Amino acid sequence: MYLTIQGGRLFVRTAGEGAPLLLIHGVGSDAEYYQAAAGFLADSFKVITYDRPGYSRSAPGRDGNTVAGQAAQTLALLEALAPEGAFVAACSAGCLIACELAARAPEKVRGLLLYEPPVSCDPEIRQELEDFTGRLREMNEKRQAARSLLTFIEISGGYDSESRSVSLDQQRQDYINYQHFLDEEMDSIFGYPAECLAQLQVPCTIAVGEKDPEGLFHRCGVSLAAQTGMPLVTACGYHNFPKDRPEAFAKLVKDVFS
Repeated sequence: MYLTIQGGRLFVRTAGEGAPLLLIHGVGSDAEYYQAAAGFLADSFKVITYDRPGYSRSAPGRDGNTVAGQAAQTLALLEALAPEGAFVAACSAGCLIACELAARAPEKVRGLLLYEPPVSCDPEIRQELEDFTGRLREMNEKRQAARSLLTFIEISGGYDSESRSVSLDQQRQDYINYQHFLDEEMDSIFGYPAECLAQLQVPCTIAVGEKDPEGLFHRCGVSLAAQTGMPLVTACGYHNFPKDRPEAFAKLVKDVFS
């Protein structure tokens, strides 16, 4: 279904009954990222998935596609579908939308699960993120999106050979979504201040994949947990664990929010 909120139009899916659970995807994906996981979660939650502003079936955000603007639209989505509040789980760049949402409206967020958030308080890792952003920006200026995507996968720690396959049409759409990230979101995402996470007033758990220990975003999660005192859990997967191993991801969500 579509919701027209905050001057924008978002594609949204719901499944199941129970406490509301909002799932927020990262870059180069859309609501389909969580489709399989939602099936495993619908017996315990009212699962809400959506295409973030500017992705696939959703219209671009009204103020560009900044973290702040997307959080405002996501809050409006929650007020429409879960006015009592929701648990929120997010992956990668989606974690920053979730954090901004929790910072703006802590009364609407019952708890957070952040899988490999691309942000850190550690000066060395922050420099890595800055350098990585510079590399992606340079490649995008040369319109080398394919090379940029391969670099993104390499930096994030690799690819799960056991992951479920997706259709060719979805692969095409994911590529378009990745280009949208490069053109519209990248600076806002990678420029998000880590200090905002340390100030959150809602329960927050950070998760990382055990198969990508050298990956930049894995190390972001570990350092962030150490510096904020947030609980850290390890899952059996890579950066795209929620999509690659949906049943295991669903169990993680249930364990964290039980």
